[in-house]
Amino acid sequence: MARVKRFIYNSDFMTIARAGSTTVTVTIPGKECGYEGTIEIPVDIPDQAWARFRIEYTGTSGPKQYLACQYFFYISAYKNGKEICYFARLTCKKGKLVFYYDVYNLTDHTSPLVNSQTFTLHIDFMRQPST
Repeated sequence: MARVKRFIYNSDFMTIARAGSTTVTVTIPGKECGYEGTIEIPVDIPDQAWARFRIEYTGTSGPKQYLACQYFFYISAYKNGKEICYFARLTCKKGKLVFYYDVYNLTDHTSPLVNSQTFTLHIDFMRQPST
C-alpha cells in the first residue's frame, strides 16, 4: 500500500460560511392540551443556504435558556402538577419559516388549560463558501 507523501490541506472544503441571519418570535397559543398547529412566518432565505436554529426561551420557573437545535426541539413545563410537553418542528421553504407544534399532557389523559409559550428563534443561514 502506497503512502501519500504530500497532502495539501484545503480549508474551503472543510468549512461553512454564514450567508445571513434573522431573529423571529413565535408564540404557541394557550388552550386545552392535546392540540397541534402550524405557524408560517415570512423569512428572507439566502440561495443555497441551510438553517441553524438557536432558541431563546424563558421558562415558568427559571432563567432564560438558550437551546441549539437542528430542526426540532422539546420543552416541558408544569401546570397544576401536570407535565406539559411542547414539541416543535422547524422547516424553511420558499421564503418562509414553518413552525409545527404539538402540545400534550404527559401526566395523565386529562386536557387542562395550558399557558401560551413564546420563543425567540435566532436563525443563522449557512452555505459552503464555494457556492
